[in-house]
Amino acid sequence: MKDLAFHYSVSDRTIRRDILFLSRYAPICTKTGIDGGAFLMSGYRKEFYLPLSIDEESLLLRLMPTVCANEQHLIATIINKYAIPKQST
Repeated sequence: MKDLAFHYSVSDRTIRRDILFLSRYAPICTKTGIDGGAFLMSGYRKEFYLPLSIDEESLLLRLMPTVCANEQHLIATIINKYAIPKQST
């Protein structure tokens, strides 16, 4: 992490936070030493998708109380999978 931080002139914490953020979208692995860095896991292939818009996420949240528990769980899964991640402060 220190080499990446040095290379991009940022802190170790920034690198760790950014890798954590990116791992919400794809499986990330890290390797230390020569040829080290942060990489997508071998064999990973992600289809392109657009995240939910704010209006789409809002609609799903409003619908949740009107459906059964199984469907609420499904809606929550969709939101977790496709909503734009909230940045922690």
